[in-house]
Amino acid sequence: MSPMELRKLGAVSRQISSSVPQARDLELLSHLNHTVDLLADMTVRFESMALVTQQYVEIVQKANFESVAELEPLEDMFAQTLALTEDAYEGIVALRHDAVEDPLITDEDGIVEAYDCLLDQAAAFFNSLGNLSWIIGEHIAEADNVLPGEFTSAKALAEAMGA
Repeated sequence: MSPMELRKLGAVSRQISSSVPQARDLELLSHLNHTVDLLADMTVRFESMALVTQQYVEIVQKANFESVAELEPLEDMFAQTLALTEDAYEGIVALRHDAVEDPLITDEDGIVEAYDCLLDQAAAFFNSLGNLSWIIGEHIAEADNVLPGEFTSAKALAEAMGA
């Protein structure tokens, strides 16, 4: 075979090699599938919590409370949970961004779509919990005792409060 024929054979080989789709690493595909499954599990969990929370929004909205003493710890707990959910949401946004920027991840992998679904459900839960917390706060505020009368000085107000 002449040197020119060898070069042509090399060119054909390179063209064939670049034309055939490269098989992706099976371990990477396994990790991607596992990640999509985990994201789907988390999505279902947030969706369930949002639905349950929304049911309680409707129940608490219509409820009359003789005493709101039991509601105050719930209001505090919900405030903490809202902060945790917001932190989790921000973490998910960062992970989604990393997935978008990763050259090994393609649109067909479904990772970014799975993150989008998770973000939608995390936001729905956050909104439902925020509504529930707000309604509980309203019940607590409505139960606050308002001191009768008008006060012309801080001293008069303090005396009316028993100080």
